Amino acid sequence: MERLVNDLIRIQLALLESWITATMHAWQGWQHVITANHDLLRHPAFHRWHNILPMGADWMDHYGRRAHDVDIE
Repeated sequence: MERLVNDLIRIQLALLESWITATMHAWQGWQHVITANHDLLRHPAFHRWHNILPMGADWMDHYGRRAHDVDIE
């Protein structure tokens, strides 16, 4: 009987250790995804972090500097 209880305790400990290890690996994977997403969003090619007046027509601003002129009339 005592051997059966010891075996059951060892099985429960093994399941608990495997559950903790799986949870830890899942958390590390989630941290990696969040870090990679943060680095991607801060990449200079993804977004302009400062205000740039375009010099001429390009893909995003078709009218160049003339689009920012003030019409006083």
